[in-house]
Amino acid sequence: GTCSLRFLAYTGAVAIICVSCYGVWENLIWEHWLAAIFDVYMLFIGIIVIILEYGRQMKSFLAFEETLHRNALFLKYVWGRGLFYFLVGTLEMHQMGLLDILIGAWMSFVGLIFIFWGKKTGQTTFSRFRKDDDIVKERRVRRLNILV
Repeated sequence: GTCSLRFLAYTGAVAIICVSCYGVWENLIWEHWLAAIFDVYMLFIGIIVIILEYGRQMKSFLAFEETLHRNALFLKYVWGRGLFYFLVGTLEMHQMGLLDILIGAWMSFVGLIFIFWGKKTGQTTFSRFRKDDDIVKERRVRRLNILV
């Protein structure tokens, strides 16, 4: 995605990481074990979002990003990351705290933007490939006509 889209995802991921760190600490104190485990999951998901958007700039995470793309091919595409971010947002909203709902809504919104942008650029790219393919076919027909 573009730098501004990446920044939107980054802000949501940082917010998820911060809220999840606090949630782990709070849930461990109150002995809410499953909620603490869920917050640990969300913490790792926040880290994965940052790696997906900035992994190429961070050399130490490049191999992990390539592994993610190899094993979850849809994350390689803007629209695929958008689906993932929308899912992350809904999971964050499920925790029902005010900050969780706001951050989850933000991440879901970012996911929808990624889906829209990814589909839009994908259609543009596909139409460009179709035009190139039509040009190649036309050149072949001209060559055949010259030979005949």
